[in-house]
Amino acid sequence: MSNSDSTLTRDRIIRRAFKRVGLDSPSTTEMADGAEVLSDVIAELDPEGKHLWTISNTESELTLVSGQRSYAVGTGAANIPNYIQAIQSIVIEDGVGSRTPLRLIDKNESLTTWELQNSSVGDPYLAYLEIASDPADQKLHFFPTPSAALTIKFTYQRMLYDMDAASDTPDLLRSMRLSLIKILAMELAPDFGMPDTSRQILVAEGEQAKRKIKEHNHEQVDPVSVVAKYY
Repeated sequence: MSNSDSTLTRDRIIRRAFKRVGLDSPSTTEMADGAEVLSDVIAELDPEGKHLWTISNTESELTLVSGQRSYAVGTGAANIPNYIQAIQSIVIEDGVGSRTPLRLIDKNESLTTWELQNSSVGDPYLAYLEIASDPADQKLHFFPTPSAALTIKFTYQRMLYDMDAASDTPDLLRSMRLSLIKILAMELAPDFGMPDTSRQILVAEGEQAKRKIKEHNHEQVDPVSVVAKYY
């Protein structure tokens, strides 16, 4: 019975990209270079779209500590997970199930807030995710500084998974795999002395593939029914 569960490994993606630039049998060194470029491509694609399958369907929990404003990556109750791309929702939950939403702020507002609320304590109503070049260094800050132990519930979008092993498969929808190959071929082309016309074709295909991946980041929903009212 036919199905749609075919897999495409990291090395197959790289070999197919090399074929598009005219290299049928890449060397071990070229495969390693291709893997490095592929990692860069995925890292560049990651923040460009709201990849729906990377958004957690269940809430994560964080325990706030009295007098502690900032929470680092780790595995404890007072730590946040690694590889957070963006916070989607965040609330304070009390012991009886009441939930109070917190407002997420950007870096500029956090700097101002930090100055204004440097010594303020109480129940937080603002949250800021500090992005770092190394995801393990990211922190989640709360304003004002909590004055008691509190339970935070939040959902987040994680970063796309890397493809470190030869057998790894892309953390993308199946419909995006050919686009990934085209983008990788576009990035590899400058190193292989391709004629300008051929390179221009690869660039056009690669840029179109990037747009296609972005366009896939949406959900199909039924339009809201509009009921006519007569007065």
